[in-house]
Amino acid sequence: MGEPLTPKKDENACRFTPVYWDFLSRHKKRLQGNNRMSMQLKNLERKPRAELKVIRKRAQSLRNTFGADLK
Repeated sequence: MGEPLTPKKDENACRFTPVYWDFLSRHKKRLQGNNRMSMQLKNLERKPRAELKVIRKRAQSLRNTFGADLK
């Protein structure tokens, strides 16, 4: 019944996680006016640059694999 959702950060982690964080990162300015997003945007700011770089790379890989629908 689908893959289990795991919070791990490796290649076996939930594939939606990097796409989610990458989306927030790419649309940060647009989302800043939405009060409901303030906590997640603060969490995004806490992530180290190196982690964000890995997230972007993994998200791009997933978009290439599963198609542009993950934008």
